[in-house]
Amino acid sequence: MVVIVLPAGLHGAHVRSVLEARVGPPTLRAALGEGVLVRYGRRVLVAREHALDFRTRCAAVLLAAGPHAVLARETALRLHGCTAAGIGTLHVQVPYWAGAGRQAGVRVHHGRVDEVCEVAGLRCQPVAAALVDVLCRGDRYVALACTDEVLAELPAAGRAELKAAVRVAITGRPDPRGTRRALALLGLATGKSPGRSRLLLTVVDAGLPAPEQHYPAPTGPADLAWPAAELALDYAPEQGRLAVRESGRWTLLRAGPADLRIPTALVARLTRCLHARLVPGRPGGGHH
Repeated sequence: MVVIVLPAGLHGAHVRSVLEARVGPPTLRAALGEGVLVRYGRRVLVAREHALDFRTRCAAVLLAAGPHAVLARETALRLHGCTAAGIGTLHVQVPYWAGAGRQAGVRVHHGRVDEVCEVAGLRCQPVAAALVDVLCRGDRYVALACTDEVLAELPAAGRAELKAAVRVAITGRPDPRGTRRALALLGLATGKSPGRSRLLLTVVDAGLPAPEQHYPAPTGPADLAWPAAELALDYAPEQGRLAVRESGRWTLLRAGPADLRIPTALVARLTRCLHARLVPGRPGGGHH
């Protein structure tokens, strides 16, 4: 058996013409024939053993899209360490004038490529630019979670500076789509507790009355609270399912990750409690 030795490439990805010039056509044919390399589009080859690795996929996308492409949005945030950003679909941005072929699992965005940085040799958007795009156009829950993750890594002063910079960038976008919701999401992010921020977004999405945050309730410091209804809501990462505790006239609900994934029961319980305690004419309503 012949051992095929190939250069490392960019995380195991190669431009076919460059690799062929380096190792020669016979070696390249052998590598493809033995399954050492697999095709990624017309121009790119990838080492089979790394074909599913996140960084290898990112490298292949960049090589296929050309030298002006950058990894963008959720993909850029994942490279920067945001675990909430998904890796199923890779996002790449190219200038308006550049073409990019279609590839399964890749979403191509056309736009200005003004800011570029490198992570592990991969061209990508800086954190702030990626956050702006995700806040405006990405999944709202992912956008909020990523923003919280980024803020959590910064000291208090750094959080304020980053939020200010992102806010300016959002309002200055040439494309106004999503700017209003982006500013609202940015306002919810604190960096202190991604779970609490998502809990707050769940409450807002349900159309419930706006709660107070970090409220000193008799049940203890509460993430969210409705003092007029004597109702508190906490996020508990270790909580298996929605739990209820009474303390005098106050009720404390403790929600866990499962309640955020499928918030039906949580929203229903909050709605019943708030209506029962705040709506005049209902049993127990308007008792303050």
